[in-house]
Amino acid sequence: MATIIPHSEQVHRAVQYVLEAKIQFPEKRLDSLVEEAAMRYTLSPIEAESLLRLLHEELTPGKQSVFPSS
Repeated sequence: MATIIPHSEQVHRAVQYVLEAKIQFPEKRLDSLVEEAAMRYTLSPIEAESLLRLLHEELTPGKQSVFPSS
């Protein structure tokens, strides 16, 4: 039986997946990693595009982080 996971949790897991994969495979393109995450975590095309845009801005050197520091 499949467990139902709230959609916001799926998006959160997709972000974690991309960030961890980028550390593990720095040579992989960000758009490829987001595409993999979108398929794995069933994100809509709009969500995937938003995630790509957000992570691109976040990972660009010299930009201020949009994520809170912990």
